[in-house]
Amino acid sequence: MEKDLILTLDAGTTGCKCTVFTAKGEALSSVRRDYPTLYPRPNWSEQDPDQILEAVFDGIRELLLQVSPQRIACIGLSGTMNGCIPVDAQGNALHPNIIHSDSRTGAQVEEIGRVINKYHFYTLTGNRLDTHYTLPKILWFKENLPEIYDRTRWFMNIKDYIYAHLTGRMGFTDYSDASLTTALDINNRRWATELLGELKLDAERMPKLLVG
Repeated sequence: MEKDLILTLDAGTTGCKCTVFTAKGEALSSVRRDYPTLYPRPNWSEQDPDQILEAVFDGIRELLLQVSPQRIACIGLSGTMNGCIPVDAQGNALHPNIIHSDSRTGAQVEEIGRVINKYHFYTLTGNRLDTHYTLPKILWFKENLPEIYDRTRWFMNIKDYIYAHLTGRMGFTDYSDASLTTALDINNRRWATELLGELKLDAERMPKLLVG
């Protein structure tokens, strides 16, 4: 049987859309599974990574009742960015995803600003220093939940969490997601190990960069 279809998974802010396309870009079938965002405190926004993962799996199961799995040539993934999921070595989420709209990290942004000025931060990462990015969230874990930080093997975004559980390949990301962690040296296409070191954060807890 010809492998002539593309399965896409888009884990958005309010739900996951799963769609099968032909090679010409025509949508054959699409399903959506919603999930909630939790707001446990003012300025906090969190989602359960495993609830999202189950939404993805459920969407895939429904689509594969409509098209033959043998026709799927590849899977495309996209998802929200700027998040922060601490994951252990077995791929288990240790805490809800602190998502892009969360702004609890004002103190951590100030701390980063004392280590590196705004201009040099921008030239290093390509982004301004802001509470919504991943780097201050990692620092927040270290300072507020050190027991979780110490157990964390990788800090990941939701797309990479889904990829890990679909493939069994844990702890990988791409340059797109990495660039919006604000922990990437965009000029040298590697993690900004010097900045991480000055913040006393372990660069080994960042996922491996896939060169595409």
